[in-house]
Amino acid sequence: MKNFITLFIIVSLLGCSNSSTLASEINFSLIKKGSLNGSEGVTQSNLIVNDNTTWNDILNKIVSIGNPIEDFTETDIDFNRFQVIAVFHKVQFGGGHTLEIKKIIENNLNLIVIVEKTGYEGINTSIEQRFHIIKILKTDKNIVFE
Repeated sequence: MKNFITLFIIVSLLGCSNSSTLASEINFSLIKKGSLNGSEGVTQSNLIVNDNTTWNDILNKIVSIGNPIEDFTETDIDFNRFQVIAVFHKVQFGGGHTLEIKKIIENNLNLIVIVEKTGYEGINTSIEQRFHIIKILKTDKNIVFE
């Protein structure tokens, strides 16, 4: 009986030490946060960019309709060391919408990108599409969005 209790305690303690639940917040750098006018051809999406071709495609769409390249904190990304995460909201009428990458949580398995979308359908007739683009250190972990 004593051996059974000891074994039960050891198994219970090992079960509680699941290291995949350990999490920490990681830093990221802002590249650009703003609004498109909806005619750039960018669909609602969460993008993970790992190469210059994809990155240049995104840049060209954003700057094609009045978003100056100078408004970006950087455009020359070293994709051997970094990844870009770009979040684009849906095209909507009216003002008052926000889209923000609040934080990124890292655990042993994933990076979890926490995105906050707020706002309302306003009476304004203007069309907007909010976006937020950041840079993180390159990772092999799965990136998920919440």
